[in-house]
Parts: sequence; C-alpha cells; structure tokens
Amino acid sequence: MLENLNNIDWENIQTFNGNAQNIPQLIVEISSNNKITSEAAYNQLLPRIWQQGRLCEASYFVIPFLLEILASPTQSPKENVYDILTELSILRGAAYENKTCLIDGKEILIHEACRKQVFSGREIFYADLYNQSNYIRYIASLLILIFKENYAQVLDELGPFIKSFGQLNRQNPKFIKYYEIDLLRETLYLILNPDN
Repeated sequence: MLENLNNIDWENIQTFNGNAQNIPQLIVEISSNNKITSEAAYNQLLPRIWQQGRLCEASYFVIPFLLEILASPTQSPKENVYDILTELSILRGAAYENKTCLIDGKEILIHEACRKQVFSGREIFYADLYNQSNYIRYIASLLILIFKENYAQVLDELGPFIKSFGQLNRQNPKFIKYYEIDLLRETLYLILNPDN
C-alpha cells in the first residue's frame, strides 16, 4: 500500500503551511492501525490541505492515497480518511474560489479537480455501504450524496445495492438498526429525486 507516495514531488507542492514535504509521513500515519497515531496524523493533515472550505494544491495530490487507504483490506481506521474526503468534496459558497493549480501541465480549478478525484473512488464508497460499522455506512452514504450532479450515474451503479439491501433487511433485520434504514431510504430517495 502507498507504494507511489514518494513518486510525488512534495517539496514543490503547496499546503496552507508551506510546502508539502511532511505530507507523505502524515499519510502513512493516518493509515496506521494505531488509533492514536492515526488521529494525530488526521489532526495535522486536515488543516494543511483544507481551511474553512478552501483547498490548496496539496489537497488534490493526497486524494489518491486516501482512496488507496480506504480500499486496503487492512484494518486501518477509515473514519478520519472519510472525514477528510468529505471536507475536500463539499462546495461551500464563499469558500469556493476560482483557485487553480497546475496538474499534469494543465491549469485546472482545484475544487473541481478534487471533486472529480474523490468521485473516482465511488466504488469504494459503494462497498462500504455494507460495512459492519454504523459510522462508515453513514459517512459513505453522505459522501455519495455530495455528488448531486452525478445522481443518475450513482443510481444506475447502486442498482445492485438497492436490491441486495432489500434482501438483507428481510433476512437479518437486526443487522441494520431502524435509524440506519431511514438514513438509507433518505439517501436513495434523494438520489431518485434530485430536485427535492
């Protein structure tokens, strides 16, 4: 996992606190099975790449590695990674700037680039709708909902999940508590009815 982490020229990428040379170590630490280490890395990483809805160049470059952590079969804590991806995906009015950065020789809007990067990991979020953790299921569904402009695609891709969820609910109703069922119904309702 994270084999390509050192292939990025982090010293020439900007965070909100200078260059990103310490970002690889924080990414490694956030993937740690040790909850204290992971939490400390989260508390240091987030303010370097996200501040009150604003993003920086490094925000874009951390996303593939955060997605890799989520997709890993190891038992690294996912909560903090999901929280960061959610923050990097939400567009917040005045915080949404026309800030650009240079990616592969092209100047692009950083918020749009980050949203596209996060959305590219949606198969991971779909898989986590089955996660044993209440919070992981919850945050994965919320992250899916952030991409309102892609609801038609999401609904098409979630078809098998919707069917299997109905089966799961009938077979083992204790697996999913009532409020989680309501949350998922609300999630699927919003996907089905994006104008509401």
